[in-house]
Order: sequence, then structure tokens, then C-alpha cells
Amino acid sequence: MFESVKIHEICTWSKGLAITRDNTSVDKEIPYLHYGDLYKLYDFRLDIEECKENIIKIDPSEDFSPEQFLKDGDIVFALTSETVDDLGHCTLILNPNDTPFITGMETTLFHIIDRERVVPAYLNYLFQTSLFQRSLRQYVTGMKVYRVHPRDIMNMTISLPDVSTQLRIVSILDHLSNKINLASAINDNLGGAAVAS
Repeated sequence: MFESVKIHEICTWSKGLAITRDNTSVDKEIPYLHYGDLYKLYDFRLDIEECKENIIKIDPSEDFSPEQFLKDGDIVFALTSETVDDLGHCTLILNPNDTPFITGMETTLFHIIDRERVVPAYLNYLFQTSLFQRSLRQYVTGMKVYRVHPRDIMNMTISLPDVSTQLRIVSILDHLSNKINLASAINDNLGGAAVAS
């Protein structure tokens, strides 16, 4: 059985911290998720423990707010883009140790407030579906730079199965995703070996 919910019933949102790329460095202290890296480097999920050494960082003296810290199970959206097709790219944050981690300029953080109704990984997969992405397109504004306002997403209605079903679906999709990533890594290695010989 499915429950229809408005996204604002299960999530809150906040905008990322605007800092120029010149004020970031891998040698600074607090990991910072820049929207360009969100597009290029991260797909369905970002595990801060796996990328902490290489991700760009900012100084702790920057003027950030508590709402801009990325917590375990948060979802980060890119809702600004030069192409409509790139709008809506999102990534699930894995941060079980609560490492200080700031969402950056032109990103939007969705924080799940009702985990009794929704599993963060399930919601992230739902946000990736073509059905959700098509629904998102109706809210696009702009001509050279395209945007979707988070308030419009908050008013969208989604259907949620019960939590146990969500967990089963996540388990299946995670298994498939891992197999795809493994196959891709093998192909990359084989391609590199063929070039070397």
C-alpha cells in the first residue's frame, strides 16, 4: 500500500554556502561540496570517509550556518545549471561519524525530518527516476542559466510504500548499482590494459 505525501511533510531544505573556488583547497579543514563536483564526481551517493582526503575544503572561519552542515542521510540537489538536462542531479550523503561537512554554492540540501515514513536512500533513488525528473521540469525557470526553486519541489506529491518495502527496494537497487560499478571498473581496467599493450 502506498501513502501520498507532500515532500515538505518529510523534508526541510536549505541553500548551500556561497564561496568562490579560490577560497577552497584540499589543504584546508572543513570538507565542502561544490556544485561542479556534485555534477562531475558523485553519482548516487557520497561517502565522506572515502573522499575526505581529496575533497576541497574551506576554513572554519567562513560564515556558515548549522543548516549547511551535511548529515548522514541528507540529499544534496543541483538545482541550477546551464542545461535543463543537468537540473535535479542529486546525491545521498553518507556521514555516519557526523564529520563536519558543508554543502556549497548553488547546491540545495534536503534534510529528511520523518525517517519513520521514509528511508533516505529510497527517497534518493526516487528522486533519480525519470518520472520524478520529468515532474521537476515543469518548474524550470531561466533562459541561459536554468533553475528550479526548492519551494516548488517541496510542494510536489510523491507516493511512498511502507518502510520495510522501501528497505527491500533499496537493497535490490544497491545490489544492482554495485554490480554496475564493478563492471564499469573492470571495463576501465581492461581498456587501460589494452592501451598499454
